[in-house]
Amino acid sequence: MTGESSKFADNSNTNVKEWQDFDYNCGLNKPFYLTTAINYINGVPHIGHAYEIIVSDAIVRIARIFGYNTRFMTGTDEHGLKNATVASNNNMTPKELCDLNVIKFKEMNKKLNISTDRFIRTTDKDHYKACEEIWKRCMDSGDIYLGIYTGWYSIKEETFVTELEAKMTNYLDSITGTPLVKMDEPSYFFRLTKYLPSVHAHILENPNFIQPEILRDNILSRLDNMQNPADLSISRITFSWGVPVPNDPQHVMYVWFDALTNYITGLNWPNEDNELWKTYWSNTIHIVGKDIAWFHCIIWPAMLMSANIPLPKTIFGHGFVTASDGKKMSKSLENVVDPLEQIELVGTDTFRYYICREGKFGYDFKFNTTSIVDYHNGELADSFGNLVSRTTNLAHKFCGGIVPAKLCSSKISKPFCPKGVLERYGYSWNKYRLEECAQISMHTCREVNKFLTDNAPWNKSNDLTDEDRIEIIRIVLESIYYLAHLMAPFTPNACEQISSRLGTPLTIIPLLDTDFNNLKQGTPLTIGNPLFIKISSKSKKLLGNTNSNEEYKKVL
Repeated sequence: MTGESSKFADNSNTNVKEWQDFDYNCGLNKPFYLTTAINYINGVPHIGHAYEIIVSDAIVRIARIFGYNTRFMTGTDEHGLKNATVASNNNMTPKELCDLNVIKFKEMNKKLNISTDRFIRTTDKDHYKACEEIWKRCMDSGDIYLGIYTGWYSIKEETFVTELEAKMTNYLDSITGTPLVKMDEPSYFFRLTKYLPSVHAHILENPNFIQPEILRDNILSRLDNMQNPADLSISRITFSWGVPVPNDPQHVMYVWFDALTNYITGLNWPNEDNELWKTYWSNTIHIVGKDIAWFHCIIWPAMLMSANIPLPKTIFGHGFVTASDGKKMSKSLENVVDPLEQIELVGTDTFRYYICREGKFGYDFKFNTTSIVDYHNGELADSFGNLVSRTTNLAHKFCGGIVPAKLCSSKISKPFCPKGVLERYGYSWNKYRLEECAQISMHTCREVNKFLTDNAPWNKSNDLTDEDRIEIIRIVLESIYYLAHLMAPFTPNACEQISSRLGTPLTIIPLLDTDFNNLKQGTPLTIGNPLFIKISSKSKKLLGNTNSNEEYKKVL
């Protein structure tokens, strides 16, 4: 190992042997199915929605470059009392509200360069079919029965609350502070209590089922300390905006029973003979916010056990996006970040890179407008973008604007060890350490910059031969090609441009030549405009002001 990859080994808590044992060819053609939580559609997209879809997209893109056969799904959660109430308040039908707001979520995903295979809506016809089938299977297992629900309900969070829990929070929702609603109505119940021991055992027997470890510990603690666990109310009769209960259409399914089923709808379930289902379900990863982890880690597995469906491989719960001081974002504090405004101001690639690079995935994320500019100017413009510009210019000056021949000079060292970097990068990805993947990429970029500066092929006063200069430029061009693969999950637009400028499409990591021999001799090279234009100090000050967009654009 040489260069920054060895520095990472020294500074990491990870045993070096562990990541050196990671086989970056292990994913070749293996299935990989990742889902996000589907977004509740009563309002416009916010920074939390953007955060989850960006990190999920980066995870999937890394899987693709390691050769996995991926499927990626996101979507919208459209039923429930909350949506029906918002629609009524705006003189709309619930479906009209959903049709209007779903456009905003799809537009956000497009602007963020999200690479999903399906955008599911819980109003899709095939989803109704899946919901009806899983209900019937749970019913056939003897796990659904009709009773009376008496208790409290949070409309905003679409959750049932026991009398004890409601009393402890003064009959206000524990998260939002909104008043709870008293309920006393017929309801179908799911025998959740029957499956709690089995779910508990599965969590203990499968350490990677819930990640990160802090979330797993919290879920187990909650399970261990449950007092008087109750079955789950899974239907409502006071409104009609939902999936009708089979054979009893005056009831509609509880929105969570409906929403969780989307993950199998996306694989054409209940047809268990179809290729999507057979290929992907046993290799499923759910990425969700920690606030809805209980539904995914406890209720969803119980439903699947009842319906005799295998459980997903992993459920990963990420933290919240907070203001830079760690406080919750709210309109009253005037600290809300609009993701679409941020994209307009700093660009999609910078926004994506910052989200993945800053913080520790799985924990709360403090959004800081100063940091995002620092990453843009320092790491993306100065290190990454400038390296591409310097090298393509040098290639035009000394190599005729084409990829030069590989001369294999014994006295010219390499700036980094591709095998070591790919092993460390892959190991970090496999542990959901996105921030480490971005750090490894940027440290490698800095090593390549240092290699270029130290060797200075433009300096004719040193003792380099013309062949040496050409070899150095060739090595840096090859290094940039490697970097484009490492950075593409975070900055896909820039890396697509790099691929175009090098005249060489990106491939998958198992097909990369680790001996700096991926570019074809004689391929024309393009210089192009800077990949990242630095943000001025005046623009930087305006960026932190959510009301300064027009002023910012004038000075950018």
